[in-house]
Amino acid sequence: MRFGKLRRLQEFGIGDLVTDTSLMHFVDQSIEGAMPELEELYLMNNKIQDHSLGALLEAIKAGALVRLKHLSIEGTPTTKKMKRAALSLLEDRQASQPEIIQE
Repeated sequence: MRFGKLRRLQEFGIGDLVTDTSLMHFVDQSIEGAMPELEELYLMNNKIQDHSLGALLEAIKAGALVRLKHLSIEGTPTTKKMKRAALSLLEDRQASQPEIIQE
């Protein structure tokens, strides 16, 4: 699949519109190689749950979004445990200290 300009995207944010289903589509696209340059992902104030955030984290573990340094998940109904898992994953993956904004 060709991703065109998505391949150069470094920052992506969307609020109040993302559901678990749409995040799963995003995860699928990232696994297929979309957005390899993405460094900042803003998902705040969305209706995503632990299972879709967990799928995103698994995709990252598997090699998707290799340049991701910043993940904003504040205002989502994900649990503190899942938010800590996201922070831990990015800390382990990046040489520099990542920034994760959460409530």
